[in-house]
Amino acid sequence: MTRRRSEAARVQDALRLRAALLRVFAGAQPTEDELSTHRDAAADAWAIVLACECCALPLAARLRGADVLRRLPPGVQTLITQRETAELQRVLAARQLLEELDEVSAGLGIPFVVLKGGALAAEHERAPLDLGDVDVLLPAGLALNVWSALAERKWCLKSGEPMPVRPAQSDANHLPGLVSPSGGLAVELHTSLEYGTGARDLRLPPTRALKNRRSLRRLIGAYGVVTTLRHSVIKHPHRRGHLRDLALLEDTLRESGVTGDEIEGEIATDRYAEELREMLSQARALASGERPDDNEATVRFVAWKYATAVGGRGVLGPLAAAWRGISYLPLERPAVRRFALASQLRYAFAAVPPDSPFNASARRHPARGESASLFVAVAGAAARVVRTAYRTALLVLLTTLGPSIRHRIDEMISA
Repeated sequence: MTRRRSEAARVQDALRLRAALLRVFAGAQPTEDELSTHRDAAADAWAIVLACECCALPLAARLRGADVLRRLPPGVQTLITQRETAELQRVLAARQLLEELDEVSAGLGIPFVVLKGGALAAEHERAPLDLGDVDVLLPAGLALNVWSALAERKWCLKSGEPMPVRPAQSDANHLPGLVSPSGGLAVELHTSLEYGTGARDLRLPPTRALKNRRSLRRLIGAYGVVTTLRHSVIKHPHRRGHLRDLALLEDTLRESGVTGDEIEGEIATDRYAEELREMLSQARALASGERPDDNEATVRFVAWKYATAVGGRGVLGPLAAAWRGISYLPLERPAVRRFALASQLRYAFAAVPPDSPFNASARRHPARGESASLFVAVAGAAARVVRTAYRTALLVLLTTLGPSIRHRIDEMISA
């Protein structure tokens, strides 16, 4: 079997397993055919699904609830529990971090709105979900106060470098990632929640206090649902149909208790309305204990995610840094693809983000005074030119390879 065929077969096996897991993930009893797929799936397929879907915590709980886990091969049981333990360790690290943030928030008198999985981790009675960092929304005008308070407490940039006195935005939404002196997960301080709409939402977001916290809050209402939805669908397209994010949306829907009309009013004019509605439909099914079926577009994105994870070569592989962040674009609807490519081109010509590797040499320059300022200015200008050329070349390559990427993915999902 050739490498290309072997990688495609691994993706196909993982896709079959995912499809067979959707019913039990909704808390329902699997069919006999699905049970057979669970038992017969190779450990490799389980490893791909667990790693790509970041769902070991809820999946293990639901497999136990359906009396399925104990009937799986011993090696698969071990793999699931190992992943479950690793995810739980990150949740515990997030809880420790949230204690620190609660103390800072209360001391400053500035409420912090904890976003996404962090809001679940903050309330111990809720079923937690895996998370890679903790996201916090701050009033934009007070972000510098929070930044300075964390710097005084010896926090540093995620890279390990000291925090600058005045931070530059990493993107439209947040400041560079930070870590506590006690270690653990990184924190992203958000100053807005703009995910693909092209305009900042200036409304004061509806929130409620997190239980047993002094100054931490979470988003609620239609705003909370749609923000979480846009983050998965638009900000991180590889999370379309993502099992971990579906469980998060399920919790957000239950928490918010909003009607379909309220949510539709938020997304009706959105460029990604079709994609948003599809993932919302899956989350609603999950909240109702029904199987959250994947449509064809969702399956394509899941297949792309799995193919990238198994280290596929050629059009799907890691051709260059930043490739993964754009290689999904050929899978978008034509109208969305054109808009996204134009957005990527504007991003290529924009200023170099402060945490970009293209800024590394200027940040490491040890000199001081006028010569250092001149060096940083020249290095910054050079970095912008090189980065623009690099990202533009990637977009040209992507446009050229687009039909091949679509064909390759279609081969995987039609087998």
